[in-house]
Amino acid sequence: MKEKQDNQPTLTPPNEWVSAKDNPPQLTGKYICCVEDTHGYMWSIPADYLLEMKTWVGEFGEIKNKVVYWMPLPAPPDKDNHVPAKAPNEPLTLEQLREMDGEPVWVEEINHWALIDIETGGRWSGIPFVVGAENGASFCYNIKARNLHCYRCQPKKKGGHNP
Repeated sequence: MKEKQDNQPTLTPPNEWVSAKDNPPQLTGKYICCVEDTHGYMWSIPADYLLEMKTWVGEFGEIKNKVVYWMPLPAPPDKDNHVPAKAPNEPLTLEQLREMDGEPVWVEEINHWALIDIETGGRWSGIPFVVGAENGASFCYNIKARNLHCYRCQPKKKGGHNP
């Protein structure tokens, strides 16, 4: 049975999984995670990561099996239900970012995940910001003013490996 599981085809491009032990998510949010039971069987499930509690929650509550890998949720299909084989990971435009309120992005200049926040009133109405926290300190940066480069996925480092 385990051999069949190991040889199943996957729609996920290789090397998109992130080690949960070495690199847990930096934001509370929805992810796909790979869990492993005590017998070594692994499978993928959707789950929420709760940053403050440093815990994974699935459909039936806290995940008791070991979470070994995770990845952000893929982009949804377009209006014609087409899903690209591999979504490009170019820097997102301000127009794209304005449609991503509440979604996670990788911010190249700070080497960190953050959430998009679109202001809805006053002086900053319609302006996309990245918000998040690191080491107990919160941040909120104006993307355009700081010339930040935001991505749907963490770009590969030169040499092809991420931490």
